[in-house]
Amino acid sequence: MSHIAQSSLEYVTTYGWALILFIAVAAVIFFVLAPDSGELRFKTDSTKFLVRSSDNDEGGFAVEIINATGRPITIDSIDHGNFEITSPQTGEIIPSGGTITITGNFPQQGVLSGGSFSIAYSGEESGLVTVAVEVEESNPQQLCPDQTCSLEENCPADSDACPELETCVSNICSGGCTAAPIASGLEDSKGENLCNETVGCDYPPCACNGSGECVNLPLTCAEAGGACTMSPCGIAEAYPPGDYDCGNLTDVLAPYCCIPNNECTDANGVCFPEGCAFTPYGSYVDGGEAECVAEHGFDWHCCQNCTDAGGVCTISSPGSLTPYPPGDAECSETWGPYCHIPGTECSDASGYCNEVGCPIEVYPLGQAQCIFENGFDFYCCLDS
Repeated sequence: MSHIAQSSLEYVTTYGWALILFIAVAAVIFFVLAPDSGELRFKTDSTKFLVRSSDNDEGGFAVEIINATGRPITIDSIDHGNFEITSPQTGEIIPSGGTITITGNFPQQGVLSGGSFSIAYSGEESGLVTVAVEVEESNPQQLCPDQTCSLEENCPADSDACPELETCVSNICSGGCTAAPIASGLEDSKGENLCNETVGCDYPPCACNGSGECVNLPLTCAEAGGACTMSPCGIAEAYPPGDYDCGNLTDVLAPYCCIPNNECTDANGVCFPEGCAFTPYGSYVDGGEAECVAEHGFDWHCCQNCTDAGGVCTISSPGSLTPYPPGDAECSETWGPYCHIPGTECSDASGYCNEVGCPIEVYPLGQAQCIFENGFDFYCCLDS
């Protein structure tokens, strides 16, 4: 063997093991310390906090977590674990549905063995959420469905695995659990925060409006069992959502939506078309109109004559005490043109009722009492 060959062999024998050891150590450092040799997966231990997105490079990481508690929270403290967390800062307020952006640096060694950090928060409720950092293969194989929705997974069939959010906002497994408003006109029928035909808004049935709100369905007045009337509902059952429909249908001539409750019948009234002016009846408007419109048509009204109202027709004007002007329409066809509801005015004036007339003085306001108690041709007389 030549001198040169012998020297080469001795060199390899002496330094070769050192070279192999150097390569091995370099490989360990690359696969252990380099975060991008595998995908990092961030998971919380609470369904009230959802991982929205994450990113990492050789220096550190950033992860966005949605506050799904349904209430604002305040960051109280941060347990860094085996990481150096640089944000958020203590005292930071995260609104309901808002995003907590967490950034941090990797430790000097061992990041791919996993780790975790925790955030303590307070508000209407206090708690602690822990974020675990795990390593996944570069191309993990996902199953759909598998009753879980992992980070960046696209599997709508796993949407039920995501936690419930506020009314009319659903979680969809698309790029992980992603919040999205329920489409306009649809119900929110899952979980505890419901919006449907019985609950969720002031005047059910209700539906989502596409912006995360539960609103009254745009029912017409007729669909709600009501009728559009010119006069306020009074003692009838008002249906305010139907007022908009009534105003549009009638050019604001009958803007009130009332749900009939037999008020006209209860008041001994009678339904007439085109109002009460051309009948021997006055108009009864405190809610009774709804019954007439619902049973007959838009231009029907609830009318009530003098007798129905408990009045009597008198020759003398009743003054300002107990007149019933709507009843005058009936009385005008008789000898006494005024409808007067008795209020015992003759007795109050120490008068007495006398037939045909009074020998000394007539007390006009007391005539109604005399007619009501005795007959049409009786008068209230005073002994002045």
